[in-house]
Amino acid sequence: MKRTLLLICTLLCANVLFAQTTFVVGDLTYEITNGNEVAVADCNESATSVVIPSTITNEGQTYDVTSIGYGAFAWCNSLTTITIPNSITSIGGQGFYFCISLNSITIPNNVTYIGAEAFVNCTALTSIGIPDKIASIEESTFSDCFNLTFVNIYRGITEIGDYAFNNCVNLVLVSIPNSVTSIGKDAFNNCESLTSITIPNSVTSIGTNAFRGCSELTSVICRATVPPTLNDYYDADGDVSPSITNYVFPYPNNATLTVPCETSNAYASSDWNFYFENRIEEDCSVQAGIEEVTFEELSFYPNPSKGKITFNQTIERIDVIDIIGKILQTYENASEINIETLPSGAYYLRMTIGDKTIMRKVIKE
Repeated sequence: MKRTLLLICTLLCANVLFAQTTFVVGDLTYEITNGNEVAVADCNESATSVVIPSTITNEGQTYDVTSIGYGAFAWCNSLTTITIPNSITSIGGQGFYFCISLNSITIPNNVTYIGAEAFVNCTALTSIGIPDKIASIEESTFSDCFNLTFVNIYRGITEIGDYAFNNCVNLVLVSIPNSVTSIGKDAFNNCESLTSITIPNSVTSIGTNAFRGCSELTSVICRATVPPTLNDYYDADGDVSPSITNYVFPYPNNATLTVPCETSNAYASSDWNFYFENRIEEDCSVQAGIEEVTFEELSFYPNPSKGKITFNQTIERIDVIDIIGKILQTYENASEINIETLPSGAYYLRMTIGDKTIMRKVIKE
C-alpha cells in the first residue's frame, strides 16, 4: 500500500513539475531550460508558417528563446516556412524531422550546433547554408532531402558526418570549405546529380561509400597535397577489392581526377589510383599563394541584377551555373561579370580563390 501511494505521489509530483517547466504560446510549446531561457519543445502539427520569437513572456516572466529542442518540429507536415531568430544557438536532433513541406529556412549565424537527423526527409528544401560556428555536420543531418540542389558549407566546419547528405539525389552544387578535415561514410552517397566535386587541401580522410552513388561525376578536383586516406574495403592481399561494393567513389567511372602540382606520383601510388584512370596534374605555373578570403570578406553587387555584377576583389575563376548544374559562363581573373544575356531566374556563382570554392546564389531580373 505504501509503495502504491509513493508511486502515485511521484507521478503527481512529476506532472506538477512538467506543468511548471513548460508552457504554450500560440502554435509553440516552450520548455524552461535555465532560469530565464527556454527551448522550443513542440509545435502544433497543423501550423503552416512559424515565426520563433527571440523572447517570450509567460505569466509575467520574460524568457530568452535560445534553442530548438529534440524533435520540436518533427512530423509537422504542413509547415512550409519558419523564421529563426539570432537568439537561437542550437537545433536539436530530429528538430525538423520529416517536415516534408518545409521549403524555406535560414539558419542564423549564431547557431553552433545542429543535431543528428535534424532535417531528414525535408523533401521540399532546395538550398541550405550552414554557418561557420558549427564544428561538424552530424550524422544524417540532411539525409533524404530529395530536392536539395545547393549546399553552402561555411568555413569553420571541420567534419562532414556519416550519411550527412545521403540520398540527396538532386544535389548539383556543394561547397566544401578549406577547414573540413574528414568526410564521413556515405556522406554524399547517391547524390546522383553531382557532376563535379572539389575536395579542399584540409581533408585528410574520406569514409567508405562517401561518393559511391554519385554516378554522374565527371570531375573530381582534390586540392590536398597529401592524398587523403580512403577508407575502402580490402581483399586478403591488402588491395582495394573490385568484388566489394563498398567504395569511396563510383567504380568503375569516367571521371577525371585533378591533383595539385607535383603530386601525381603520390596519387598514383595510393588508393586513389584504383578509382581514377584519368588523372591530370595542375600546372605548376598556375598562380599560387592567393590570399585566402572568408565568406564575410567577399561580396558582390547588385543582387538581383539586370546584367553587370561587380565584385569587391579579383576572383581567380567565376562560373555562372544554372539550377541543374550546367556551366553557362566562365570568367578568369575577373572583378566584374555580365549576365545580361541570360534569361530571368535564379543562378549560382561558383567562385574559385586558391584552394577554396565559394558558391552564392544570384537572381537575374
